[in-house]
Amino acid sequence: MNMGNECAFTRITSIRKSSAVLSRLYRGQMAVRKWVVVGSIVLHAACSSIPGAEDIQIQANWCKDRLDTKVGTYTHDMVSSPDITIQFQLSIAERRSILDAARSIDFFSLPHEIHQVPILEIWDGDTVETFQLTSSTCICTIRIESANETNEVEWNIMDAGTPETRGKLRWLLEEIWRIIKSKPEYKALPRPIGVYM
Repeated sequence: MNMGNECAFTRITSIRKSSAVLSRLYRGQMAVRKWVVVGSIVLHAACSSIPGAEDIQIQANWCKDRLDTKVGTYTHDMVSSPDITIQFQLSIAERRSILDAARSIDFFSLPHEIHQVPILEIWDGDTVETFQLTSSTCICTIRIESANETNEVEWNIMDAGTPETRGKLRWLLEEIWRIIKSKPEYKALPRPIGVYM
């Protein structure tokens, strides 16, 4: 083989090697792209399974005040003036905080209605007379929905079963109320006019 043929053979060999290298690089890039796409799909699916604000809905009312995250409103009791309803939203973190508080008091195992009308007994020396006391007209309701849990509990603010149950429900309501009062939308509301007797 003369010099010219050797150079031609060397060039052909180099071209073939370069083509093989480029082919391997191309296949490698395609494999990387494939795994990037697959990884993105898996990551998106995993993130989609994390409960968001749309998976946690809270409805709570105490007397005439009412929060409803499903429709995004809060109704403010103005006592002697017409109630005010405004657009109102809770963040994902705030909703999760309320859900955690509900779980901590075993809210999802409580009965739907808790009412206990107090009884007064008077002994006049000969007989015992029993009177049913008039309970408060302020009814409270909390409904919490998540991806796997839903419960709604209604109780009278003055007689919600045992003191322990009443204390737990009052604490949960206060947690919801604390978050509501921290929002700028609530702080911009006017003060109620009048008082309940």
